[in-house]
Parts: sequence; C-alpha cells; structure tokens
Amino acid sequence: MQGRVSRPPRRSARTVYTVAPLLLALLAGGGCRRPENGQLQIHFMDVGQGDAAILISPRGETVLFDDGPPSGCGHEIEYLRRLAVSRIDYLVVSHYHLDHIGCTQVVLGTLPLVRFAYDRGDVDARRTRSYSQYISALGPKRRTAQTGTTIVLDTATPNPATIRIVALNGDGLESRDENDRSVVSMIEFGAFRAVMGGDLSGADAGGYTDVEARVAARVGPVDLYKVHHHCSSYSTNQFWLDALQPSVAVISVGNGNSYGHPSPGCLNRLHARAVRTYWTEGGAGPPPTPRLDFVAGDLFVEVAPNASRFTVTHWGGKDRYPIRAAEAGRASQALRLGNGAPRTRPRSPQPKPAITRPSAPDARAIGPCAQGEPVQLQQEGLVFVTPTGKKYHGPHCSYLTPDATAMPLSEALSKGLTPCSRCGGR
Repeated sequence: MQGRVSRPPRRSARTVYTVAPLLLALLAGGGCRRPENGQLQIHFMDVGQGDAAILISPRGETVLFDDGPPSGCGHEIEYLRRLAVSRIDYLVVSHYHLDHIGCTQVVLGTLPLVRFAYDRGDVDARRTRSYSQYISALGPKRRTAQTGTTIVLDTATPNPATIRIVALNGDGLESRDENDRSVVSMIEFGAFRAVMGGDLSGADAGGYTDVEARVAARVGPVDLYKVHHHCSSYSTNQFWLDALQPSVAVISVGNGNSYGHPSPGCLNRLHARAVRTYWTEGGAGPPPTPRLDFVAGDLFVEVAPNASRFTVTHWGGKDRYPIRAAEAGRASQALRLGNGAPRTRPRSPQPKPAITRPSAPDARAIGPCAQGEPVQLQQEGLVFVTPTGKKYHGPHCSYLTPDATAMPLSEALSKGLTPCSRCGGR
C-alpha cells in the first residue's frame, strides 16, 4: 500500500496515551525484580532529540550507550528504574554533544557506575560546561577507548556478549567536527551483530567528513543499525549500507526538532534497501511510510542464546527477524578472498518479519521482567482512523489510507468506533 500515516504526538505528562504502552507496561510491572531475563536486551529510550540506549546481558550486566539530552533525564531514569536496573557497569560515550552526554551527572548520580566509562579522549575536545560536568561525573573511572578496546559480558558463561570499538576520532581522517569523531561500537552475541556509531558522518559536505566509507568494511554485515546522526542527510551513505546490509534500523529522534530529522535522503537510502526502521518519535522530516517506518516510542531488541531470530518489541507489537549478519559476513569474506578486492554482496529481498502480539498479559512480552512474574499490560495506546471510517486500525493494517490520523484508543471508543475486522485494531 502506498501513502503515509500521521505520526503520533510527542509524549507529555498530561497526555498519558502518548507514552508507549511498552513503557506503561513497565510502570505497571511491580513484580519486576531483576533486569536480566536470560536474553540479550538492547533498550532504545525515547529521550527526544538525542541518543540513549542500554544493553543488558543475559546475566544482568549493563552497558549504557550515551545518556541523552537534559530534557530527557527524567524519562530515562524512570525507564531504567522500571527495568530494575540498579547500577551501570559500563558507559560508552560516542561523542561530547549535549544530546549524548547531557544526563551523565543525573544518571550516574542515581545509578552508580561500577566499572569504567569509555570515550574518545581529550583530542580537540571543546571545554564546554556540559563536557566539564561529564568529566566530573566520571571521576577516576574514565578511560580513553582505542580501536580494538573490547568489553566482555557474562565471561563465565558459554554465551558471552562483546562490545568492540572499531573506530573513533575520525579513524585517522582530518576533521574537527565533533560528529566525525564519534566512537563506533560493535555488539556481538552469538550470530547476532549490531552497530552503534553515535553521529558519525557519511558525506564530505556541510563541514563534515565521510568517515562511514572508511569504516564500513571493518564493520561488515549487521542485523541492527542504530542510525547515525538521527538520520541526517549527511549520514548513512550508500557505501555504508551496502557493507552493513542491516535488517533493522533504529532512529533516535525528537518531535519538532529544528534539523528536519529524519531527512528524506537518509530515509530514501534505507527504504531502497528494504531496511525497516523504528523511530523513537515522529521527528520533523517526512512522515513515516507505512510498512517501512514505525514510530515506536521506547523499544527494545531481544536475542536468546544461540538463537536464529531476534525480536523488536514496541508499542505496536513484537516483530521477529532472522539473524543473518554472520552468514552474510562469511559470504563477503569469501568474495574478498576470491579476488583480493573488497566487494559487496547483492542484497537479497528483505523477508517480512513475523509479527506477534500477545492476546493476554504475558511476562515474556516485557523483557525486563523475570520469566513467569505477572505483568499487567496497559491497554491504552494509539490507533489509526480514516476520515470517513467507522473502524479503528493498527499501524500495519492494509486498510489504512494515506490520510489516516492517529488518536488515543479511549477517544476512538468514545466516538463509537469499533476495531477493524482484519487487524483487530492492533
């Protein structure tokens, strides 16, 4: 189906329906006691125009990747508390912009840093107030990352998770732009691979330097890509995507941002490769394209040990994707060895994810809760309604039209609307 659906509004303290039901489920999940659930979890928190994500290993070790802007600190702390996170084992900071380090003092003042924080060091670092506060918050636990720096989680188990630094500080290219200096981190767990690269640039324009093209072959195929620079027009270039071949991309973006993120060019490059994107908010660029883009709010990824699939849980349900990065990486290596020159493997058509939605409250649907503990799912959320329709629809429904708009479920019910016979309103 062609066309676009209006983006949901930004969350507000006065309009609870705009908070992702996933988060509301966490808020209601008083039975949660421990953050681990036996799977690798990566939670992308909706902190507005900024980046903040936390990885939780199957045994409960935590790695925080950036910590978002000051405006998002309250939501971030509340989210981490509802995950039952009581400490941060490691902090990995991509670069020193306020929307990536603005909550360091707040987060570490609430959840102590147990081991180390890794960043790009003091090379050409601007001595801003936010940078000084960041340095002060870390104290003696600050470490300068290097290419090859590796964090290993769950070392005493058969299924450790690793975070490996593959590039930083422009990877040797001359640039004074802070985004170009972003730390690029690879996450590996079994066959699953993901990459987190902050605001890395992919264009020799606008004062930026194309670092993506230099680093892409070193990263190789991944299953999950946290989109650089909130999907700006200067990120996510063709060479980068051809090398990575991601199935899923996460765009951390804020409603009404002044930059026009996510940009049409970045989205078009992702769409051309059939990459399915999940946005933390609706941004200020083009509206999401149905079946390709999902405004998800807080969302999290889960991978079981030795799994062949991973899941993305968001306010619209749970989507399952095959893990194929390791296989693609072996194929790419074989091509390079065959003729001595790097080549990219033609991308096969992206399979549609299997989508499952719990029909009843289920602790397993909420990753932070231990298996079997009761969770009362919050049913309030957003639905979509066509201008003349008498039904409400879920975000993936084939009956949606380009002029459909979002509204809270309670409003749809108060108007006498009934669920769609095809999608059930979910």
